[in-house]
Amino acid sequence: MAHPKQSAGKRIRRPAGLLHTLLAPVLLLSTWTTALGQDHAPPDVGVASPPEADGGVTEVRLPEPPDDYLTERRGGVEWTFPAAATSEVRELMDVFGDSWARIEEDLGGPIDDTLTIRVARDPDEMHELSPVGHPPPEYASGVAYPPFGVILLSLTAPESWERPDMEALLTHELSHVALHRAVEGHRVPRWFGEGLAIYQAGEQSLDRVRTLWSASVAGNVVPLDRLSESFPSRPHRVNVAYAQSADMVAFLRRDARDARSFRILVRNVRDGMPFEEAVRQSYDATLGTLEDDWRASLDERFQAIPLVVTGGGLWVLLSVLIVVAWVRRRRKDRARLRRWAQEEAAEKDALARTERALADKLAARDEEERILVPDEPPQGRESDVPTIEYEGRNHTLH
Repeated sequence: MAHPKQSAGKRIRRPAGLLHTLLAPVLLLSTWTTALGQDHAPPDVGVASPPEADGGVTEVRLPEPPDDYLTERRGGVEWTFPAAATSEVRELMDVFGDSWARIEEDLGGPIDDTLTIRVARDPDEMHELSPVGHPPPEYASGVAYPPFGVILLSLTAPESWERPDMEALLTHELSHVALHRAVEGHRVPRWFGEGLAIYQAGEQSLDRVRTLWSASVAGNVVPLDRLSESFPSRPHRVNVAYAQSADMVAFLRRDARDARSFRILVRNVRDGMPFEEAVRQSYDATLGTLEDDWRASLDERFQAIPLVVTGGGLWVLLSVLIVVAWVRRRRKDRARLRRWAQEEAAEKDALARTERALADKLAARDEEERILVPDEPPQGRESDVPTIEYEGRNHTLH
């Protein structure tokens, strides 16, 4: 099959993706227009502080946390969080290692993981914990400050006050910081950074697929060059921008060969090459050609919709989705149980070591007392038995 590297001016026709084929009936349950969103990032993604907001500053002052907050260091990360949320934050600490390793692999190699992560109870406290002079957006559940190496997370989302998917939110913000460091602060398009964060956090939700499908059918996909510096402010268009950015990044990484090209792209940008030239050098195709190929793939993926609408396909699909959700939940539960078992084993081992140390200490003390205090009094004459001295010697009277 032809590859973009071999055919820069030719569109690559690929079969419709199985996931999008399965999702088609569910998409048709929605209206033909996307649901109204907000004039900012969708609620299931974090945000990154734009470079211009940081003014080139790489150091920042962080306010002291409230009295009931704890600060712990694990590896290169300093975590600050409410004492009452210790258990949940330690789960995030466990997630961090796997997420960072996966992000490093995507970006082509080791990346400095020195970070400050502050977890707040709610958006108000997140604002209070933010870098001085750099408050987070009012609508955000999480925000990354890549030049500062600072990430803020809220345990409750603004407006809804529901608990966000904290693991996905953390990974999204880690992606923003890691990409900034991987390219050593060189410019990348907004769509690339946001799309990569959504892709690496696994935030390709059903709503996002529906949004992209709707835009593709209506011919409302936004040209990538309009998403290089900023995203639209209108509700529908901003959701389309996030959806297509994530899908375009996935398209750039669709197989092992493309994943290698993606890592070369990151390396080229780090070396100072302008983004579009870095794309051409990495994929042997212009960004415009790759965008055309991606748009063609949208048409092919979504044209399968009529094939799966009839009969019992919908109920089969819903059953599949339920099973997939159940499997994912079971995996999470098993991972949590393994972690609890490891913690319990560690606690038992620590208790056993403490008990052995105490027993050894008591045994040593008993031995010391036995040496200092003889078991029997020293042998000598009995004080209550009369004696006489004769020729310089004592004799007991019987």
